[in-house]
Amino acid sequence: MEPKVESKKRAESVALDEVVGRKLVCLYQATRSSEMYRTEGTLFNTSQVDPEGVDRERFPDFPAVPDLWTVLDEGEMLFIPYGCWHYIRALDNAFSVSFWWARREWEAKGSAGVADSSTKGAAVDRELAAAGPKNES
Repeated sequence: MEPKVESKKRAESVALDEVVGRKLVCLYQATRSSEMYRTEGTLFNTSQVDPEGVDRERFPDFPAVPDLWTVLDEGEMLFIPYGCWHYIRALDNAFSVSFWWARREWEAKGSAGVADSSTKGAAVDRELAAAGPKNES
């Protein structure tokens, strides 16, 4: 099965701006990582689960309800915090623009709330925290 939910475990947050069309957006807090059924190997920041068709026998702990489930309409913008698991699907012909920016130093010191049961994911989080902000001006 192709991974359906991604978590960007990098030192950025994102603002998703829907320019044309509509998109279904499903968000899960970073603190729910232990319930997301990470993919093994290089795709460790993706989930094995399709939130629109959860196989409850294979993935019994996957959240029945996301923390946010919405339709992003043309002209709307949505903030996706660092570490948040997200699933996004176009509902019709759509185009969006993403604005990425580095986390602030205070976030790297623990305010981002990234709890993680995955050893590899937690290691990435620790590396990011140790590295501090990506771009300093």
